[in-house]
Amino acid sequence: MLLCHDQAYATEGPDVKGSRGRRRQVARRHGLDLKSRRRQDLARICRDGMEAFCLDVGLGAFAEAMQAEVEEICGPRGRRMGKGERRYARYGTAPGSIVIGARKVAIQRPRVRELGEHGGEVRLEFYEAARGEGFLEAAVVGALSRGVSQRGYGEVARAVAPAGREVMGLSASSAGRRFIEATRRAAEAYQKRPIEGEFLALFMDGVAFGGYVIVVAVGIRDDGTKMVLGVRQGDTENRALCQEMLESMVARGLGWQGRRMLVVTDGGKGIQAAAKAVFGKALVLQRCRSHRGRNITDKLPEGEREGVRRQLWRAWMTEDAEQAKARLEGLARRLELKGHRDAAASVRDDLEDTIALNRLGVSPNLARLLGTTNVIESPFALCKDLTRGRVKRWRHSEQAERWAILGLAKAEASFGRFATAHDLAALAKALAMPAESHTRPRAPAA
Repeated sequence: MLLCHDQAYATEGPDVKGSRGRRRQVARRHGLDLKSRRRQDLARICRDGMEAFCLDVGLGAFAEAMQAEVEEICGPRGRRMGKGERRYARYGTAPGSIVIGARKVAIQRPRVRELGEHGGEVRLEFYEAARGEGFLEAAVVGALSRGVSQRGYGEVARAVAPAGREVMGLSASSAGRRFIEATRRAAEAYQKRPIEGEFLALFMDGVAFGGYVIVVAVGIRDDGTKMVLGVRQGDTENRALCQEMLESMVARGLGWQGRRMLVVTDGGKGIQAAAKAVFGKALVLQRCRSHRGRNITDKLPEGEREGVRRQLWRAWMTEDAEQAKARLEGLARRLELKGHRDAAASVRDDLEDTIALNRLGVSPNLARLLGTTNVIESPFALCKDLTRGRVKRWRHSEQAERWAILGLAKAEASFGRFATAHDLAALAKALAMPAESHTRPRAPAA
């Protein structure tokens, strides 16, 4: 470690203030040739790298800090104390480790014990703080979520470790345990974070992921920002699961006072029933047009699908709601005449829920954005890319939920604005309710 010029002669007491010749004699007597020391340090930097040199300097300072804490607890060495005054005693050293970046580094730590019948080892604050694995867990999550395997993590961390330093805690099992614990805590915090702001629309859908169904809710604020409001894992999109998620969102701050709430979802009956139970008369339900279009065209011969799909979207993008309804009814009659009764029934099924946006009078551009649950499906494409080649076997539902939340959080960080300020203001005006119809959001009963 580098030594300051004055530190070299600190043991000489008053002699340090003597003449220059006297200081040089002291330096020679103690074998401290500062120029030689600087040359040695420079050679070490060239040989092992700057990181290894800085690490040694830092570890030396950390060792001094631990010794200072020991002295504060036990008192200076050699000081005599009366009977009963001494409460703590030095107890030698023991192997230990501290976290530096993405790895653990072995050190020797001092030990202190409390005297007396019930005395035990005293924890040193400096040492305990340096053992915190927050940085290590963040490094593991960052590496594993970017394609590094658990088995390969140790090799990557060793490749960037300082030369000549033993690193620890890099096995595949250690990386796996840290990843699970870190993502579990992150998922729990993600599910409990407060919901702030005024929301105009809510997208809800259940997506197959890892052999399970993940139900997700994404909200659109009045300023156009998007936020993942809820994530739940279940076997199906059942009402109990969806209603519990919605009530949790209300308890965390989701409100719609003075407005109706637009909920865009697929045809899942559980989500629809839960939304009606929570939002009541304030609910404006819009069925996902992409899902409905696929349900209809899948019942048709291959050669007729594209033509029917275009007719469906031409009707849905008609601004006048009655005209849109008439076009859909006409399409259903034509399909019946051709013998496609199942497809015609799908067109008429919950027809009003497919033209809720037309009833609101929103612009075609906003209707295109609000008419599908793509705002959920697109982030889930990132979730699937995240796990492709990394997860070999899905062991349980909690694993699927953790990975889903990890992917959704990464996607949420890059969310753009949903629509223009003009379109959002028009939507807010369309959702406004008369004063006598205001519905006040209520948190679920305890």
